[in-house]
Amino acid sequence: MREITVETQADDSVSTVVVEAVAEAVGVDATALPPLYERVDPDALDAVFAPTATGAPRTGEIQFSYSEYVVTVGCDGDEIAITLDT
Repeated sequence: MREITVETQADDSVSTVVVEAVAEAVGVDATALPPLYERVDPDALDAVFAPTATGAPRTGEIQFSYSEYVVTVGCDGDEIAITLDT
């Protein structure tokens, strides 16, 4: 199991952060990975962790398979934790 904690900028999407984290773990360029949409809807993934209508951050966790990993994305405020498990 490998946990990667990523601090994101306001314009970073969770789906992009996931692809970049997996690419780093695998040791390849992000463009060499299969498209994320083959495993999970990137827009839905981004929406799950988007701030609420009042601007408050959302918290929660979602898990899916991508590349050679089981990816768990958790968000607690402004910090996104990505756990990669084989």
